[in-house]
Amino acid sequence: MSDVNSINRWRALFLIALAELFALSLWFSASAVLPQLRHQWGMSATEGSWMTTSVQVGFIIGAICFAFLGLADRYNPRKIFAIASIFGAVINSLFTLSTGMVMGLSFRFLTGITMAGVYPTAVKLLSTWFQNRRGFGIGILIAALTLGSSLPHLFNLFIPNVSWKILMLVSSLLALIAAGLCIGVFRMLRSLKKK
Repeated sequence: MSDVNSINRWRALFLIALAELFALSLWFSASAVLPQLRHQWGMSATEGSWMTTSVQVGFIIGAICFAFLGLADRYNPRKIFAIASIFGAVINSLFTLSTGMVMGLSFRFLTGITMAGVYPTAVKLLSTWFQNRRGFGIGILIAALTLGSSLPHLFNLFIPNVSWKILMLVSSLLALIAAGLCIGVFRMLRSLKKK
């Protein structure tokens, strides 16, 4: 492998991980603001746990559908990642219009479905750049996933008592940035790879 391709491979890893980190901030965005939601919507602890569970259920159903349809193999995974991030950002933003539990759960479930187009697709993207040392690359990706899903909690830690709507919108903005990273920057990398 040439030095240029090696450099591009590490750039690709950095960008995929960064996009993953930003996009996955959607995952636990509502969980990070559960105390506020419980107070505002009058939810019990059990009902609050459904707010987190609905995302997981959406992800499972989305991942099964994505796998069954073979979307990441049939279409450009960069575009799938970007589209899923955009839809996730929009749905997450719409969550701020929720007036209660049923509406909120529906938006969280749909957010989980969009996450199925982000994380597995990022693994597919990474595998195209890392034929060797794939385990290392996936380890970095898992770290980005973990940190990204905890970003809303970190945001709460450093800016306590922030409105839950602001936190949801910040997560949505990060997901839009992830979509831009995935499309724009990878075009640049692809053009560098051809030189």
